[in-house]
Amino acid sequence: MSIFDEWNKNIDTEGLAKDTKEAEANGGSGDYPEVPVGTYEVGIEKLELRESSNHKPMVTAWFKILQGEYANSLLFMNQIVLEGWQIGSVNRFLRSLESGVNVEFKDYVQYNNLIMDIQEAIDGKLEFLLEYKKSKKDFPIYTIKEVYEV
Repeated sequence: MSIFDEWNKNIDTEGLAKDTKEAEANGGSGDYPEVPVGTYEVGIEKLELRESSNHKPMVTAWFKILQGEYANSLLFMNQIVLEGWQIGSVNRFLRSLESGVNVEFKDYVQYNNLIMDIQEAIDGKLEFLLEYKKSKKDFPIYTIKEVYEV
């Protein structure tokens, strides 16, 4: 198997092609202003359990800002989920989305299905008031303050 075949197998090329078209339509530079800490009305573009660059399980969420000076900018939440406290933190976040899906971790296959169910339940139906802060060590902290039906 060539490296190209391996990349095609291991990388979401369909999603990458879509992201490329979107980047090109928006100027293609990828040079976006840094979003300052604050509170923003957002939609969730992506919510998934995936493999981190260090090959560890990670939950990722892409928040798209819907209004104001930073409209269409993205904020990214990435949380490794290897320890109970990490999964507990993600569970609290997932519950705050008020998707109607019961949030509980049993194993990674079940958790992946749960996260996909939540994404499906909120996609195009809910928007959120998101508080974006930074920790003392400059890590982003995301808190859902309100949930709105679309």
